Amino acid sequence: MARASLAQPVFRAAAALGLDDHFGSQLLYPILRTIPMGFSHSVYLAQLLHRHFLRTVCAFDDTDFIDSASPPFALRPRPRLVCYIDDLSFIGTSWRHVFWAQQRYLLACEQNGWHVKHSKTVCPTSEPTEVIGAELDGHRRRIGLSAPKLVQLQLDSQQLIADAARGDVHVWRLESLLGRWNWAMLCARPAFSVFHRAYDFVRLIAAPRRKVWPSVLHELHVAVGLAPLLSSSIANHLFHRVAAVDASTVGQGVAIARSAGLRGMTSVADFARRAHWAVIVSAEWRYAEGHISGLEMLALGTAVRWCVSSPRCRAARFLVLSDAAAVVAAVNKGRSSAPSFARKLRRLAAWLLAADLRLLAAWIPSEDNPADAASRLSDV
Repeated sequence: MARASLAQPVFRAAAALGLDDHFGSQLLYPILRTIPMGFSHSVYLAQLLHRHFLRTVCAFDDTDFIDSASPPFALRPRPRLVCYIDDLSFIGTSWRHVFWAQQRYLLACEQNGWHVKHSKTVCPTSEPTEVIGAELDGHRRRIGLSAPKLVQLQLDSQQLIADAARGDVHVWRLESLLGRWNWAMLCARPAFSVFHRAYDFVRLIAAPRRKVWPSVLHELHVAVGLAPLLSSSIANHLFHRVAAVDASTVGQGVAIARSAGLRGMTSVADFARRAHWAVIVSAEWRYAEGHISGLEMLALGTAVRWCVSSPRCRAARFLVLSDAAAVVAAVNKGRSSAPSFARKLRRLAAWLLAADLRLLAAWIPSEDNPADAASRLSDV
């Protein structure tokens, strides 16, 4: 499936393989046809090959894919693609457009010798459909773990908690349960902040059986309670305001601008320079303790609480600009291994999950941050 030009010639002449009768002294280029499952780069190579096939043979554009590089505020009328190794899903608002995109892919596979498992092929539908382990509901426009799987995950967690109260528990059992919770929380990333001590327990405990820490059991209790919130809307609108936040040892600042100005902008930094900003918070800290990154997280929490106070925040996407790269990375990931960050992320998650609000954090240079002067209590 790989093109010959992707590999360097391993054999200088065909004679090295005993093929000199047919190819003489020609150079041979190996072509990868089977990827071993034990090879650490197999998944990466399979993903690249599939996307290369979709772009070159099926003529899909890079902007048709839904991935981490997709702009959070871009709207496209044609179907979008979710490519995950050898799985492909089409998502769109028009049955006809999705159908013909799927048929184009199936025809290209047939013509190029790619075998499609038709028993797993699903025609375009708005009914709840499993997509890479999650259930996509076209009627409710939500994605998350299916109800039976979520209930089973809750029951298994409660069973482990009960077994831990009676004695030791296999560490691998907790590790497996955490993996299932991580998959369920991918649709609601703020929930990742629930687990902190559980990861420490799995990482530090070497014995196969061990009494589970009470803090780990408490985190499992919280995860079971949050299970009904572990879904995300695929039709959430962009909140009508964008916030920029900053913090200093003196105070915090929050500025807002209309999100309509995002259209036509090449980057968030370009938007930050050209938008009309209004400062809504420029306040001194009551308790200025901890690292500056922790203060930046508190300033971001102030912007989120302001957003949640609006009725229009429900099932929306809220774009927040910050010049603190560590804060942006932790918020987009949903959790942090730093204890000081973990506590603040949990408070932030409570607001986000309760309001069904999706937070989009983006980094901008300090010189372009419109909240910089407000955080220093300067004349703004």
